[in-house]
Amino acid sequence: MKFSIHPHLSDFVELLDAMQAVRDTMKQYVRCRIKECNIDITFEMLEVLIILFKNEKGLNQQEIAYVLRKNKATITSIIDNLSNRNLVVRTIDKNDRRNKIIKATPEANAYKEKIQPMMNSFYEIFQNDFSPEQVAPVTKMMRKMHGDMLRSL
Repeated sequence: MKFSIHPHLSDFVELLDAMQAVRDTMKQYVRCRIKECNIDITFEMLEVLIILFKNEKGLNQQEIAYVLRKNKATITSIIDNLSNRNLVVRTIDKNDRRNKIIKATPEANAYKEKIQPMMNSFYEIFQNDFSPEQVAPVTKMMRKMHGDMLRSL
């Protein structure tokens, strides 16, 4: 049996294919810049560090998993690798001793100096083609699509 999409859905299929292509290319771009900048971490480690740089008080593993849309086991492995490199520390959550709060270390902050310009140049690629007025409705649409998918789970 041949797999076929209803013609009235083809625009959505094309949109989702384009979104996936952009995401894949974004990852590829960042991986190349990580290598060029001699930053000895993976893309996935970078994602966690950026989340922690934005949340200086730290987050628990479940919060990090939620933000990155990854399962907790995957996040545990990434945090283990970051911890082995002295880039994060785990501390006991005062409000719930079962939770560990993950925080970036001063060593990780040294990476921030290399990461920040790299990420700024990454975002500037998009800024060259789109004004804030163009980005706002697309962002709203993407958040709506995300919410629709979450509600359908």
